[in-house]
Amino acid sequence: MVGIKQEDDIIKRTIPTSLGARLGFRPLPSEDNVESTLIWYKGTDEKNYKMWTDALDDFLQDYRTPGQVSGRGQNIYNCEYNQPPPKGMVCDVDIKQYGPCTLENHYNYHKSA
Repeated sequence: MVGIKQEDDIIKRTIPTSLGARLGFRPLPSEDNVESTLIWYKGTDEKNYKMWTDALDDFLQDYRTPGQVSGRGQNIYNCEYNQPPPKGMVCDVDIKQYGPCTLENHYNYHKSA
């Protein structure tokens, strides 16, 4: 049985019999096609993929400025390769290091990559 939760800040699909963490994905499809997990678009048409890039922009906003978001940033640690975060902390991640898949580059949707 699959349940769909309507809260915006948590995973919408859960399996009640699951023993562990659940998988979420972003960007989410539009509400008129909520049952689909397929991301389809035409890379040569910005209007066609804009919904997907806008959804990613919204989702990643808190990661761009985590210390400026109320209730976030207090547990962020500047990790190094051989220095993981202490218990209860998470590594700071520079999302600009994601290569071509950045806000400034439309997450490479325009190249269908």
